[in-house]
Formats: sequence, structure tokens, C-alpha cells
Amino acid sequence: MLALGAGETAPVVARRSDPMPSCMCPNPEAMEANGDALAAHGERRLKERSEAYSDALKLVPPREPSAGERELIRRFAPILLTTPDEPFALKDAAALMHFSEP
Repeated sequence: MLALGAGETAPVVARRSDPMPSCMCPNPEAMEANGDALAAHGERRLKERSEAYSDALKLVPPREPSAGERELIRRFAPILLTTPDEPFALKDAAALMHFSEP
């Protein structure tokens, strides 16, 4: 809420000045599903957003990186160090790569 003075308030909606770019993968159906997900996300329709993202991932599922991609990931990804007595154990990690840019 934004205080306007004299006890008045108005709702504040945070907006990005530059909308997130859509999926640029070569599959047009996945691009459409991703666009639907982004639209639902922006309108806080979270169930529809999750379904649309799931549809996009079914059309273009995650894959194992190639040897060259794996080398880039190891070279540029931050190193994550943990200790044996870490209170919140690391269960999983992921690396996201742009489809055409290193």
C-alpha cells in the first residue's frame, strides 16, 4: 500500500518496465505455451501459469548437456561449497543455458 497522506492509501502494483522475453526455442507450440504462462503469471493466475509451463516443458523437455556445454557450465557457474553439518542439505542443483548463446 502507498500512503497518500491524511490516512489515505492506494494499492501499489509492482511492474517490470521491460516484460520478460518469451521462450525463443524453435518449437512454436512451446513458445505459445511459454507466452501463455508468462501472461498468466503477470495476472497472478498461478494454477494456469503452472499448467502452461508444464505444457512447454513437455514439448521441449530438459536434456543432458553436451560435453562442450558441460565444460562451459563448469567454467562459468559459481562454485557452491557446503559442509557435512550443513543444517539444510543440498538436494539438487540445475544449470540453465541459453539455447544459442554461450
